[in-house]
Formats: sequence, structure tokens, C-alpha cells
Amino acid sequence: MQKKNKLHIDEITYKNILKWLRIQTIFILVSSMLSFCIVEWGMNDYKLSWEPLLRSLGLIIPMALFITIINMINAKSMAKQANDLADGLAKAASGDYHAKLDPKKSAIFAVAYDNFNKLEEELKKANTLQDEFVNNYSHEFKTPITSIKGFAELLLEEKIDEKLEKKYLKIIVEESAKLTHLANSSILLTKLNSQGIIPNKKYFSLDEQIRRCIIVLEPEYSKKKINVTCNLEEVKYFGSEEIMEHLWMNLINNAIKYTPDGGNIIINLRVYSQTIIFSVIDSGIGMTKEEIKQIFNKFYQVDKSKTTKGLGLGLTIVSRIVELVKGKIKVESEPNKGSIFTVTLYKN
Repeated sequence: MQKKNKLHIDEITYKNILKWLRIQTIFILVSSMLSFCIVEWGMNDYKLSWEPLLRSLGLIIPMALFITIINMINAKSMAKQANDLADGLAKAASGDYHAKLDPKKSAIFAVAYDNFNKLEEELKKANTLQDEFVNNYSHEFKTPITSIKGFAELLLEEKIDEKLEKKYLKIIVEESAKLTHLANSSILLTKLNSQGIIPNKKYFSLDEQIRRCIIVLEPEYSKKKINVTCNLEEVKYFGSEEIMEHLWMNLINNAIKYTPDGGNIIINLRVYSQTIIFSVIDSGIGMTKEEIKQIFNKFYQVDKSKTTKGLGLGLTIVSRIVELVKGKIKVESEPNKGSIFTVTLYKN
């Protein structure tokens, strides 16, 4: 049944292309005949005669036959290329992201074939990232729940001393915090993606806000004995205090996450006549050029070993915020040589 349907589609494509070529041929022939007659009419002192018409027919009829044969050959070739493209799109629509088209057989559809192959690659990457997210989210979500359930059952069922009880309660609090973070990140990204304009804008001290973010994250970098250096120039910025806080928290937290114990992080804020430049420089694991291209994609994580925890949403949130404030973000990095994230904001 599927084969019959494909043959039917092939026939329709062929007939549609042939129909278009016939219309084009008729137009060319009629135009040629009229041009020939006008030239002959002008050369015969503008006198009407059947001779030019008959001579034109003698030239046009053989030309029409020749063009028709060429068109039929072209129609078959074009129909095959168009059907190959249609088949590829049908496979992609059904979830098959391995339907590559041969560029050597593309002929006039070269650009379409090339764009289709690029689309397939992007869909494949997106599908892989989505699968990874489902697995990661499932793991990150189930693990705290399992831990909370287990320790809560221990507290209910066993007679334990006060010291052990406090230890179990502390673990429950920490695992609950992880769940809250997962939920908040997902909700925040959904909220940012649905926004077109930024509400509740006002002037606030950008340098003070960044300083507060560094203080909030102090337990994280102190635990890893990371040396954090700040060079923050004073500046007032007109924007959403809440949204900008998410930007700095995610960028600084990202630097802490990928910087090894005893590493260094430098945070700069420079003010110029029209721009404000914020940068985070770390001595972390760094990235390849290919990884840099993907880090702002939803669910993507540079560290595949799971030694750093997360869902790959932090930099996606960063990218969306920068887009909303009409700023720019630049990433420079090399493997094992650290990374530099630079955000450019424009003064209002």
C-alpha cells in the first residue's frame, strides 16, 4: 500500500512539473512567433502578409518538438529530485533523523538539499539533547525524592539518637533544596521564554547587586577553596533587578561549578560611555570550539561524566536574559585553560 502511494505521489510530482514546463514552453513559442512576425512585418514596410506567419510556423514547430522532448527528460529528473526531498521531509516528520540526501544528485535543488541535511543534523542534536534531558531530569528528580523518603522512613521507624536524627534531617533539607532548585529553574526558563518585554524596570546599583550574588555564593566557592577576585566599577542600570540577578547568579555559579578545587575566578565590571561590560574569568576545565557552539542550548552539559551536577539550564537562562535586555554575550575558552564569559549591556 505504501509503495502504491509513493508511486502515486511520484506521478503527481512528475505531472505537475511537466504541466509547469508546458506552460513555459507555450509562452516561449508564442513569444518567439510574435517576435518573428513583428520583425518580418517591419522589414516588409509594415505590410500584412501570410508569408511571415508560415515561415515562423516552419521554424517554431520543429523547435516545439525539440523543447517538448527536452522538457519531458527534465521533468523526470526534477520529479525524482523533488520526490527525494519530499521523502526526506516525510521521514524527518515521522522522527527519522538519519535521512541524508546526496548533494551530488541535487542538481537544481542543491540549496534545498544542503539546507535539508543541515536541518537533519540540528533535529538530531535537538532530539539527543531532549533524550539526555529526560534521563537527567528523571535521575536528578528521583534521587532527592528517594533520599527524602528513605531518611524519613528511618526517622519514623527506628529509635535513633539526637545526633543521627539531626544528620538525617539535614540530608532531607539538602535534598528538598535540590528539588526546589530544579523546579525553580524550569519555571524561570518557561517564564523568560514567554516574555517579550521586561516588566518592573527601575534604576539600581549593578555593582552592588553583583557583590551580593558573590556573597550568596560564598559557601560554594569556599567549599572548593576557590580564590575569587572582584573588580567592580560603580554603575546604575535601568532594568529588572530580579531578572538581572538570575543572570549574574547563573554565570558566577557556572564558573564555580567548572573550576577545580584551589582554582581562581576573576569577576570584572567595567563602565564605558555607552556600554557596561561584565566578565567572569575562570581557571576551569575549559571547552572546545564545538562545545562553545552548544553551551547555550537547552539541556546541554559540557561535563558528561556527571561529576558536576545540573540539568544544563543555567546558560540557557543566561542566553535568554541577554536576548531580552538586547545585550550581547561572548565566550572564549580552550580545554584545560579556563573560560571567559563576557556580557555587554547597553546604557539606556
